[in-house]
Amino acid sequence: MIRNLIEDPRIEVLLQARLQKRRTSLKGFQKFLRRLGDPHLNLPPTIHIAGTNGKGSVLSFLKSMLQTAKYTVHTYTSPHLIHLNERVMLAGTPIDQQILNVLLHRVLEASADNTLSFFEIMTATAFLAFSKYPADILLLEAGLGGRLDPTNVIVNPICSVITSISQDHTELLGETLGNIAQEKAGIIKPYRPVITIHQNHEVIERIFKTAQIRHAPFYQVYPRADLQGVKLGLPGLHQVTNASLAFSILDILTEFKVSTQARHKGLETVSWPGRLQRLDKNKWELPKDCELWVDGAHNTSAALQIAATIRQWESKPLYLIVALQQTKDAIAFLKPFKNLVCEVKTLNLEGYNNFYSAEALESTARTLGFTVQSCSNLEHAMTNIKNSLTATQKPSRILICGSLYLVGEVLALENNKSL
Repeated sequence: MIRNLIEDPRIEVLLQARLQKRRTSLKGFQKFLRRLGDPHLNLPPTIHIAGTNGKGSVLSFLKSMLQTAKYTVHTYTSPHLIHLNERVMLAGTPIDQQILNVLLHRVLEASADNTLSFFEIMTATAFLAFSKYPADILLLEAGLGGRLDPTNVIVNPICSVITSISQDHTELLGETLGNIAQEKAGIIKPYRPVITIHQNHEVIERIFKTAQIRHAPFYQVYPRADLQGVKLGLPGLHQVTNASLAFSILDILTEFKVSTQARHKGLETVSWPGRLQRLDKNKWELPKDCELWVDGAHNTSAALQIAATIRQWESKPLYLIVALQQTKDAIAFLKPFKNLVCEVKTLNLEGYNNFYSAEALESTARTLGFTVQSCSNLEHAMTNIKNSLTATQKPSRILICGSLYLVGEVLALENNKSL
């Protein structure tokens, strides 16, 4: 679903029509890009990032460190949370809406045969923007997978990065970690370094073998002891691994000179909305002793990471508000929160047709032993929790998670609320 995104309704109608389309082959996408003048062959030096979890965080850490060192950084990420132009950042700023509309119109005209998917349209548009506006470096996040991802048409990245691999999108990437890792490893290019984190042995084996075949220097990163004194701008135990990976990438890419001081400052000042982000409780009229958090965790691995972080927090009653896509394993997602949550509120996410109903998710949570209530929407869930907090008058926390689409709805609502 696309809402409140584009000022030109004609373009919005055309994009809506592409949402359900499957991606073409890479060859088909490359053939299309030729009509646009091969913009993907005229990009700034590019770091290509794939993985299941942590892609956006690693990209954000890199961006913040490089910008602190005064480099000009373009980025391509997905999905957006509120506005479409969040996906394409030019020198750290979302692409101007009028420029985006012009480029989108050009791409949509060139693809009048209606064969390209939404993500292919957006990737082609981003390539046009990045080829038109110079920068010192481009941080390019893959979408699903890697091998067949539209971003993988680039031919000469300065580095390939593979973040944490776990089971997600198995219907497209394969059932096993090995199969998923093989798809992600498809971004590795001949003679270009690839760097990943310490993780499952089968995952590392697949990445390493692909690197060997392509004569790509292989690096594996562990959490860095020299970052222990750095207060990361992104909370969560898992962010130590992501920050270590980003820090080590700059060690490898010696052509970019970023001092230790600039790196530490970048890690401390980084911003990445919707990733264990603390919100302004006053905008929701919550009691002063209530914390409100939101996170885009939407698979089992991410749920485990968030639960591990919560265990390190001071003990307070925790209310979980959750919406989840039907492609996710609801039981596996909810299990890590067992014994951490006093009550679960399940949501219907309005305007999206591929989510569990609030009632179905409620039933699943109940089988796991949670105290749970289905709610018609976010406002309904928040009202119920506020009533409970008024009655108990205990310091507490609320965590909203399960989908980046839900995060976008939360942040959009927060932006529209007045103090």
